Amino acid sequence: MDHSREKVLINFLVPKATKNRFDAICRINGRSRTQVLIDLMNVHIVRTSPVLEARYEKLKNADHALAAIEEYQAVMRERIEEDEAEFPPSIFWSDEPDPEPYF
Repeated sequence: MDHSREKVLINFLVPKATKNRFDAICRINGRSRTQVLIDLMNVHIVRTSPVLEARYEKLKNADHALAAIEEYQAVMRERIEEDEAEFPPSIFWSDEPDPEPYF
C-alpha cells in the first residue's frame, strides 16, 4: 500500500484572528487553506531534515567515542591485573602511607 496517497484529517485549535488572516492570504493567492498548510508542513520537513541528520550523526559519533573509551578502559584494567599478578605479595607493601620515615 502506498502510504503517500493515504490521507488523515488533522484538527487543531488556532487563534481566530490568525485563522482569519491566514484564510485571507490564501484567498488572495488563489489557494486553499489545506494546500498552503501542506506546503508549509513540507517546507518544515525539508528545512528540519538536515538538522535532524546532523544531530543523529553527532549522537552516533558520541556513541562510537564512548564505546572506544570503554574498550580502552577494559584493556587498561586487564593490563593492570596482569601486572599485579606478576609480582608476589610482599610483607613490605602497604596501601597506607608510612606514618614516620624509617631513617
